[in-house]
Amino acid sequence: MVSELNDRLAIVAENIAELECQLGEYFKPGHCTCLVNNQEVFLEYQHDMAFEEASEQAQALLRLFNVPTHGDASTDARNLLVEVSGKGPTTKLHLDLSHTGEDDLFLQYLCSELLLFFQKLECKP
Repeated sequence: MVSELNDRLAIVAENIAELECQLGEYFKPGHCTCLVNNQEVFLEYQHDMAFEEASEQAQALLRLFNVPTHGDASTDARNLLVEVSGKGPTTKLHLDLSHTGEDDLFLQYLCSELLLFFQKLECKP
């Protein structure tokens, strides 16, 4: 059980660090548009990547938001990224950070912390 938790923590820590490398420059007020609706996050940002680079980034994001759950960390996971789409220099992400009814305290914590982060990033009128 401790080994499983250690594996989950390591995977998520690596993914968060890589996520920051991938999107850190966009996670600033004025560089993105963020809307939080309950536990759903809608994030849109502009980039200067070529189509191939943007496509690779989208694939990486699908992997990075894949959170290992109870059981074998390599097979059991929940992807928090519902949708990633792009057109030209615009990328849109839709995240589902709901955790109600989850008995997985680690997933609850991660979703809560990500939700707080995006709420701080959210553009308020």
